[in-house]
Amino acid sequence: MRVAGTGAAVLGAPAAAWLADPRLGVLVSGAGLALVVIIALAALFGSHRISERAFRLLRWITGRAEPRAPAPRKPASPPSGPAGPP
Repeated sequence: MRVAGTGAAVLGAPAAAWLADPRLGVLVSGAGLALVVIIALAALFGSHRISERAFRLLRWITGRAEPRAPAPRKPASPPSGPAGPP
């Protein structure tokens, strides 16, 4: 159902703008397409930080939950026993 609502909004805005003025509909559609292309290119070819943010934005748009953060690593404990050869 969420996909249907998102699809209706994605298609409804340019359609409503086109009914008001066809040139406005083309402008709104072009802006939406440009935004999708920019996000996809940033996700695929951006720096690590930009790519991570683009993928987070895509998850947010689709309504998916954030993945769990990795568990903190415990520092390595020093080996027990004698420190060196006798």
